[in-house]
Amino acid sequence: EMVHELRTPLAALRTSIALLKRPEVDDSRRVEIIDTMSSETERLISLTTDYLDLARLESGRVRLQVAQFPLLPLVDECFAVVKSEAAERNITLAYDGLDLAISADRPMIKQVLLNLLTNAIKYNRPGGRVDSIVTLNPDDIDCALIVVADTGHGVARENQALLFQRFFRAADTAGFTHGTGLGLAIARRIVEAHGGAIWMDSELGTGSRFYVTLPLAP
Repeated sequence: EMVHELRTPLAALRTSIALLKRPEVDDSRRVEIIDTMSSETERLISLTTDYLDLARLESGRVRLQVAQFPLLPLVDECFAVVKSEAAERNITLAYDGLDLAISADRPMIKQVLLNLLTNAIKYNRPGGRVDSIVTLNPDDIDCALIVVADTGHGVARENQALLFQRFFRAADTAGFTHGTGLGLAIARRIVEAHGGAIWMDSELGTGSRFYVTLPLAP
């Protein structure tokens, strides 16, 4: 799987190098080619970094740095990170919820929330919304429930169970935006390592909702 995913950016880099060697290519075209090479290089870095993170999580070599912290300030922090990205597409951000605390690895939970929020923005409609709420899990009051909802294009029902697999890209969104295809697989491993669960539901043309449960602090 990894080798297959590496082929596309490597092929793009090879083509770009070949074009740069042509003497007839003017300066403006050279700038475009260099920008493409820069983009594909960043894509390779992201891909290899994400794959190494996933491999470490799957092998059990990751040690969680567990500490108690409140969830709402972390959600606020994550929303601040994606604020400019949302503003570029005129997407409204909003969150609310209960002042709950969990015992977890804060940077890892932040990574999960940022993945969900950036996806919600990427696959949204211009002028759409991304909403999040922190509450008690109605099925287990010893767990917090975090919901991230968007007003995007949605995912077909037959693809929803596959979204958390490595490198899976739904046909509905495969050409919509670029990514490594590993973010949700990593998020699932992180959440499960904390004793929680992550899942989603979606309707085509309406949007998607992602749910994360995490045990509350004692």
